[in-house]
Amino acid sequence: MGRASGAPLNIGSQRARDILRVIEAGWKRAQNYPDVHSGADEVPLNGRLLEGMRETINERNTYSYRRISVLPGTESRSEEDAAVPDGLTDIAIHLRDIR
Repeated sequence: MGRASGAPLNIGSQRARDILRVIEAGWKRAQNYPDVHSGADEVPLNGRLLEGMRETINERNTYSYRRISVLPGTESRSEEDAAVPDGLTDIAIHLRDIR
């Protein structure tokens, strides 16, 4: 995370703990699916993790969790003139109360 100035943004220890708890709970949920295993491709794993994180946030309707949004990955291009995307961001986490 950062700002336009490039300086790191201090989100605070409580927000950091909340994010880590959401990730941990998301992985626990993801592991219940048969397509999540050590040989699975990255994209399906990220998809299951994203689903699990969103489910966790929706179920734990607390103020601190409502401030977190889990966004899907987006296409990225290493070079400006690339016609085809060569990658995806993993999972973006947006903190709604930080602008």
